[in-house]
Amino acid sequence: MSEAYWRPIWESKATEGDFAASGRSSGDPGQLFALLADAAAALELNPKDVLLDVGCGVGLLARHLAPYVETLVCVDFAIPLLLRAREQAPRGRYAAGRIQALPFREAAFTKLMASGVLPYLGDDATVGRALREMRRLTAPGGRAFASGNPDRRKKDEYIAGIDRLDFPEERKEQIRERNRQAYWLSPEGLAAQGAEAGWEVEVCAIASSVWQSFYMFDLKLIAR
Repeated sequence: MSEAYWRPIWESKATEGDFAASGRSSGDPGQLFALLADAAAALELNPKDVLLDVGCGVGLLARHLAPYVETLVCVDFAIPLLLRAREQAPRGRYAAGRIQALPFREAAFTKLMASGVLPYLGDDATVGRALREMRRLTAPGGRAFASGNPDRRKKDEYIAGIDRLDFPEERKEQIRERNRQAYWLSPEGLAAQGAEAGWEVEVCAIASSVWQSFYMFDLKLIAR
């Protein structure tokens, strides 16, 4: 059900602004800088890295991080997003796939990024498979960054706040429904799943300059 619901939504975002396909509903250059800074700090990128960007969207993050790594590989399950990403970050390699089962060999990457991906997987079991697949693909000692995870303790507060938006009611109901369909995560539960999958896990706050920081959290992961 989750993929059937989300696929047409993500495919439609290929014709919208870059932030629309980022897993964050709005953004500006300052918020992009904060997200890139968080990603770079978590991943500790270096010029020899082989970086996998899973759920790359239109390549918003990939095109800024590509100059700092040796090889960039971008994956998304929505082909229209991949095509646009390839236009915006042409030095990367591109493949269609789902984070639960990716077409790469074990330990093929030194760094892995999954920004705004886990909330769209639907349930704990699927999230667990994704974390195990991320670990399979990451070389020992490598790092991963799973950002933009909505905290289920904040779900009711966030959805109630949609009433205050200066949008037509139809648009507000669309936002409510998409957030009802999203999978809101438990920081403690996600950390436990990550540890079980073979990661050292740190749950961390998003930069306070990003408005989503009141209800989202990030994961820093090191492959054991």
